[in-house]
Amino acid sequence: MGKYIYTYIENEQMYEESPSLAELLAREGFFCKKIVTGRIEYIKVKDFETQIKDAQWLVFTSKNAVAGFAYNAGNVVPAGVKVAVVGKNTQNALRTACGIEADYVSSKATGLALGEELMNAVSGRVVYLCAEVTSGSLEEAMKEYENLIKIQVYRNEPVDYDGMEYDSMDCGDIDGIIVTSGSSGERIKWLIDRLDDVLVYSIGPACSKKLMEAGIVKKRIVEAEKHTYDGLVEAARCRADEKPVNDESVRLDINEYLERPKEVLSMFSEALRILDRNTAELMVDRMKDEMDELKVQKGKLEAQNGELEARKGELEAQNEALKASFKEKDAAIEAKDAEIERLKKLLEEQNK
Repeated sequence: MGKYIYTYIENEQMYEESPSLAELLAREGFFCKKIVTGRIEYIKVKDFETQIKDAQWLVFTSKNAVAGFAYNAGNVVPAGVKVAVVGKNTQNALRTACGIEADYVSSKATGLALGEELMNAVSGRVVYLCAEVTSGSLEEAMKEYENLIKIQVYRNEPVDYDGMEYDSMDCGDIDGIIVTSGSSGERIKWLIDRLDDVLVYSIGPACSKKLMEAGIVKKRIVEAEKHTYDGLVEAARCRADEKPVNDESVRLDINEYLERPKEVLSMFSEALRILDRNTAELMVDRMKDEMDELKVQKGKLEAQNGELEARKGELEAQNEALKASFKEKDAAIEAKDAEIERLKKLLEEQNK
C-alpha cells in the first residue's frame, strides 16, 4: 500500500501495552523505514514528594510523563489526590504504572482540550507533570488558573544518526513521512525538504503547529483525526485509498511484464526483501519493548528486595533488642529470687 518513513523516539521505561506504530503500519501492509529522532531521559526531581504532597490534582499529558512520575515517586500516587490525563493511552499507562484509574480523561487526546476542560473541573493546587520542553498547549488553556505548578520529569534528547544512510537511500518511491511529535518534525526538516512532494502525516495540532513553524507548508500536512498511532495509520490508509488508478498505465505495465518476465520476478523479490526487512525491524522493536519491560520489572523487584532486606534488618535489630530485654528481666528476676532467699533465711534466724 505504499512506502513510508516514520519517526521513532527511543524509550527505556515505557508503560505501554498497545501495539507499536511499526506493528500498526505492518498490519495495513505498509512498507516502513524507521528514523530515530530522539531518546527519552527521565529527570530525578529534588524533594519530589514534598512538591506534590499538597496537590489536589496531578495532570499528565503523555505516557512519558506517567513514566517520569513513576521514576520519581515509585509508582505511588498520594492518597486523596485526583488525577487527570490526556486520552486513553495515557489513561492505560497510568493504570499499568500505578494501578489506579484516572479521575478525569479529556474528550480529545490533546493538551489544549484537557486544559480547557480542567478550567471548569478542578480547584486547589494543580501539579502538571511534563517534559522539559512542552508544546505549551495546556499552559495556554490554563493561563488564567493561578495555582498551576509545572514539574519537569523527563526530557526528549536529540540523537546522532547516520545522515549518509538516508542520503544514499532511494527516496523516489516514498509515499509519506509519518511524524509522531513536533520535536521529531523539526529534527527531520532536512528530510522533509528533500522529499518536497511527499505528504507529511502529523499526529495532532501541536505537532502540525511545530511543522508549520519549521517552514512546512500547510497543504503538505495531513493531520490525524484521532491524535494517536491508530489515527496516523488511518490517515495514511485513507490517503492511499484515494490515490487514483491509471488504467492505461496498468495496461502498459502488464504488457511490459509479459515481454520481460524476469523484471516481474525481480520486483517480486524486492517486495519480499522489503517485507522481510520490515518484519525483522518489527520483531526487533517488539523484542526491545519486551526487554525494556523486563528491565522495569527487574527494577521493581530489586526495589522490593531492597525494602525486604531493610525490613529484615529492622526485624533482626528488634529481635536482638528483645533478647537483650529478656536477659535484663531474667537477671532482675534472679536478683529478686536471691533477695527473697536472703530474707527467708533472715526470718528463720530471728524465729529461732
